Amino acid sequence: MQNNAAIISTYDRYPDADAAVKTLTGAGFALRNLGIIGDGHHTEYRLAGWREAGDRIKLWSLGGVLCGGVGGLFLGAIFTPTTGDDFMLNYFAAVTVCIIEAATALGGLGLIAAIACNAIGRKNGNFRYERVTKANSYVVIARGTRDQTDRGKAIVAAMCSKEEF
Repeated sequence: MQNNAAIISTYDRYPDADAAVKTLTGAGFALRNLGIIGDGHHTEYRLAGWREAGDRIKLWSLGGVLCGGVGGLFLGAIFTPTTGDDFMLNYFAAVTVCIIEAATALGGLGLIAAIACNAIGRKNGNFRYERVTKANSYVVIARGTRDQTDRGKAIVAAMCSKEEF
């Protein structure tokens, strides 16, 4: 039976903790015996830019085109006449034209609605935020035999961790 032990060290930044894991892996620790745990998680919101009129127009027009295309597919399939010599060719051509017409019409309506909302709404646009999850510190845990942990302690101490157990 092997004598198992562990090394626990803390780091202020994730890249430092990641470098410690890579170094310990290179020193012979199995990757499944190493772990990084974030301590003191919190969420921050940073200002990432503005939502301008162009963003709104692009999104609403794309939604209109998508809804129009799907609606045109269903309506074209239901209301297309099913008689004639070239039944399949006429049917697919009529459905395709109906899809293109509906997508164009609803895409244009989405464009007009976005422009109208922009004219009525704020002139400067809205803020766009980015959510970032951060941690106060990172804990690296390494498990292994007594010999491995003795070598690992020397490696971790050389990497300037805050503390070591």
